[in-house]
Amino acid sequence: MEKAFLLQHNYRFFWNPTQGAAITDDGWLRIGSGIKSIDPDNNEEVDQTAYYDDEGGSTSTVTGQQKTYPMDGDRDYNDPFQNFVFDVADTDLTKRNGEFYVINPKKKGLKGNSSLVNIKPPGGDANAKGECSFECHFNGMPEKIDSATEPVVDTAP
Repeated sequence: MEKAFLLQHNYRFFWNPTQGAAITDDGWLRIGSGIKSIDPDNNEEVDQTAYYDDEGGSTSTVTGQQKTYPMDGDRDYNDPFQNFVFDVADTDLTKRNGEFYVINPKKKGLKGNSSLVNIKPPGGDANAKGECSFECHFNGMPEKIDSATEPVVDTAP
């Protein structure tokens, strides 16, 4: 059987500063320019309980989950999404909530209310690009979308 590896750059990520935004709404910002690494995590809450019939072992039960997407990259001063993160959301906590949308290479999606957290402004060596990072956290479980389509994005710098 032939292997089918999908390259990570085929994922698409979008942010809309408006919670509950439809995919067809204006205001979506593409996340990608300057981003070098994304490390998704399920951030699970796990209850581990030992029962007598487990012979001293424990049973794990997932009791909660929050899908998170930590992102690292270089600060692109012409990118509308990065300008929103570092010029608006970093200094105005009321702008940290919005809508996050992920599309995988097989056109399946996750979409839901989210928060921008752990914003780290650009820094690094004097002769290097400004390295920056932030995280997109879904608030609650995101909606699963079977035939995901890309929104029309705002490209104004």
